[in-house]
Amino acid sequence: MFEAFELRGRLLYRDLSAADLTSAQKRYLVEEILSNEQVSIAEVSRRYNLKRTTVQDWKKTLQVTGFLQDGKGRPGTVDAEAIRELHTELGKRKLEQRPADEGQVIDLVTDYAHQTSDRQGRIIDDPSSKTVKMIVRSIGATKKKPQIVSNARFKAGSDPRMAYSMWIMALACTKNIPKQMIWNWDATTFIVTVNGKGKLVVTVKLEDDLRPVSLVCDETLDIFIKWMHMGSASGQAIPFVVVVAIAAMKPDEFKVFEIPGLSYSAVPGTVGYLCFTQTRAGNAKFFNWFIKTVAIPTVVNTRSFHGSTSRAFASCDGEAMFLDEIFSVETRELLRQSNIDLGKIPASCSGILQPSDVSPLFKAAKTKLRSMLVKHLIAENPIVESHIMTAIDQLQQELKITVGSEHKKKIAHGAISVAHAVQEVLRPRLIEDGFRLCGQYPLNFENLMRQSYATLTPDLLETMRAAQDGDVDFFLQHGQLTEEQMTRSGIPVFDAERGVPRDQSVLHHQRAVLLTHDATRDRRAEYINCGLELEPVAVDQTMSKDEADQRKKDIKMLGTLQKRDQKKAQEAERIAGLTAEELAAEKEAKKQRLTANREKRAQDLTDTKLRLNIA
Repeated sequence: MFEAFELRGRLLYRDLSAADLTSAQKRYLVEEILSNEQVSIAEVSRRYNLKRTTVQDWKKTLQVTGFLQDGKGRPGTVDAEAIRELHTELGKRKLEQRPADEGQVIDLVTDYAHQTSDRQGRIIDDPSSKTVKMIVRSIGATKKKPQIVSNARFKAGSDPRMAYSMWIMALACTKNIPKQMIWNWDATTFIVTVNGKGKLVVTVKLEDDLRPVSLVCDETLDIFIKWMHMGSASGQAIPFVVVVAIAAMKPDEFKVFEIPGLSYSAVPGTVGYLCFTQTRAGNAKFFNWFIKTVAIPTVVNTRSFHGSTSRAFASCDGEAMFLDEIFSVETRELLRQSNIDLGKIPASCSGILQPSDVSPLFKAAKTKLRSMLVKHLIAENPIVESHIMTAIDQLQQELKITVGSEHKKKIAHGAISVAHAVQEVLRPRLIEDGFRLCGQYPLNFENLMRQSYATLTPDLLETMRAAQDGDVDFFLQHGQLTEEQMTRSGIPVFDAERGVPRDQSVLHHQRAVLLTHDATRDRRAEYINCGLELEPVAVDQTMSKDEADQRKKDIKMLGTLQKRDQKKAQEAERIAGLTAEELAAEKEAKKQRLTANREKRAQDLTDTKLRLNIA
């Protein structure tokens, strides 16, 4: 039999409780019970003033897990080290744009739980789903619906030169400009669900009927409405403008109607603009109308209202159809007379560098729309509905097309719903937040760079700060930062494998560019002359539609042939630099790839025949 004083030194064994025993002391007691028949659970409980059930739990835990912890209670599923690693891993996945879903979180917590048990020398089962939720909640993690980012956008956003070029343009064009003169425009599409879709229905289960419950709709299930938004860093916005597609219209046809009451303003007498084109993307005539009738007058009137004489700066994304209109002689002259500079956001970066996209406004409006009941809104807006119906009737008469009565109702319901949703959420603060988060007003280098997906080290950020003054001068002189200039400034190359450098690509693929700069106009003219970019046909009034279409095809074919010849020349140059051994190895590798592909196709054919029971 063991001696009590071996466990507790010179103290009497009734002086301490179970909470004071270490794991080693507990193990000693249980092992004595297991190895010595003369020592029972009751004897140990009596001598050391312990509950019998407590000693029984120790015995069971040691036999099952081989581990006993200090103090009372069971050991935690994960320890402090595992908690830190879990928090770090979830944060890392967020920065890398690959957040963990619920299944992956369960796997992560399970792995960290087993790592914890290994460190503690015990064996455990996988944690339950309830335990996983408690652990996830304890580190402040929440479930959110992610925004889907295409691979092209993620790759562009991971290029540090994209964010840096945007910073230089903002610094060059908006420094010392009042916030009322800093603008951005963008568009977002609302999906307006028709009545019946998305509602719960009452049904019964039929024997031998496994088909899902369906609801037949005679027409298109959804109406897509494009909202053109333009806001300033001071929280101002243009009038309400939406674009609706009518498939019966011709590609070059455009109609716009002023609709009283179709607005996000509560002021009586305000109007909104309901635009119709063949597709919701708009066309050249729509963009011409938008720039001359809405965008430029809004900026000019704002300048006059505030008594400012400052230049204005507006930014937008690089939609090719819009860029064609910007480079028309008439539009460029109107921008010059209005004292407005226009800049293009870096390609595929509008989601992280464009204030309208970064602002919570678009998301808030779409969330509001989903929560609304369209019938309820129509009951409150019969006059607006009648104005829209009248506009569509006029559209049919002028263009000699037919719009079905149900389609007309859907357009009216959708336009009113979008206007009401925007009216509910549009606040100056939301518009201002987009500029603040992008670091464009007030100018904030850290905020803008934080939007990038790139890994920006302190040394790289310091290099950017040191080079920005010289790069601003270069940008003001040339209308953009060339790849060569950024290399001289020490900004690393991200897409070295890219065939054509960004500054030599078509305009909508380039980084930040000042569109109203004369150098930008001259570069674009050179691209057009080389067949690398289509010239806006609308500029040549003597060209028929057939001639214009044929010219587009010829220019596209010329560009394709030039690119093919360029690739052939590069490949020939590469092969010429190979040694005989390298060339033989490359041929052998190509032969092996072809053989593997043939074998794979044969295996796929065999598998298909087996699935279809074909001999």
